[in-house]
Amino acid sequence: MRKLDKVLSCATWAYLALTILAPILMYLAGDRWWPGTLLLFGPRWALALPLIPLLPLALWRKPGLIIPLVLGAVLVVGPFMGLRCSFSTPRTANKGLVRVLSCNVGGPGTDRESLARLIRESGADIVALQECARETALKALPGWTMVTEERLVVAARAPVTRTKGRRIMHPPSQWPRASALQCVIHLPEGDLTFSSIHLPSPRQGLSNLLDRDRLLNLSRIPLLKKETELRRRTAEEIEALLRAGALPAVVAGDFNMPVESAWYRRFWPAYTNAFSKAGFGYGFTEKIAIRGFEYRVRIDHILTRGDLVAEKCWVGMDVGSDHLPLFAEIRWNSR
Repeated sequence: MRKLDKVLSCATWAYLALTILAPILMYLAGDRWWPGTLLLFGPRWALALPLIPLLPLALWRKPGLIIPLVLGAVLVVGPFMGLRCSFSTPRTANKGLVRVLSCNVGGPGTDRESLARLIRESGADIVALQECARETALKALPGWTMVTEERLVVAARAPVTRTKGRRIMHPPSQWPRASALQCVIHLPEGDLTFSSIHLPSPRQGLSNLLDRDRLLNLSRIPLLKKETELRRRTAEEIEALLRAGALPAVVAGDFNMPVESAWYRRFWPAYTNAFSKAGFGYGFTEKIAIRGFEYRVRIDHILTRGDLVAEKCWVGMDVGSDHLPLFAEIRWNSR
């Protein structure tokens, strides 16, 4: 029994150390080094699995070890998994408030009727859709002012003026795909620049690296590195494209990167993330399926810049896509 107690103590403190080091590795190396990238896009809740045997053993043999185990659990379900605990403040009026909806609606499972009902019942003022067929957008947004760039959509109840768009390669596609669509929306409160974006996914590189038989196929690391570099260049190019202009700005869409990503932190520091500021919970927006294993991550974002502030942000109901819709209520800071 003494040997068991010793092993249990070592395992407990090793687990606590792991829960401290894993977020640091993810933050410093995510999108820079493949182990950090795996942590960044992997099922982060898996780090809580060692608690299943450790907690009962600690209760049975050494109750004092409960404290470091609980601390480790807090680190996992809190900062490592990206828990946000923002609380919205009561509003006295809706003047100057704009409700934004963003959703990647690609995939054969998207229900047009559910999407149209979601938009209609949500009270959204501006909608950004990614991977959206034009006929789907027309059916979901009847009577709205709408601008498209291939399968990117920006629509609003107010007048919309298109300004620029950009198409970039998205492997494994053999042709450039729309990555950014920028417009000016002429709201009663004033004009704002609004962009719908869709950046390349890491899915192909991660799928190649993960092997069902051997767990990891290290010979395929160069493929993940190549894909990660493409994602870095695309994020840099799109941010530079959207940067110009003095108007308040909103950028919404499928960034294909969590907020802990090195590329997210490098290229979007001038913006405020609506869910990070005004959301509650984890904000998971996409269901990832790799080698038959499914889990959710937060890679869709609504960002604000300039004289705009997010007062509330939340994830909406499923419309059949592998992404969930993301909402934000945004107000002009001076109003």
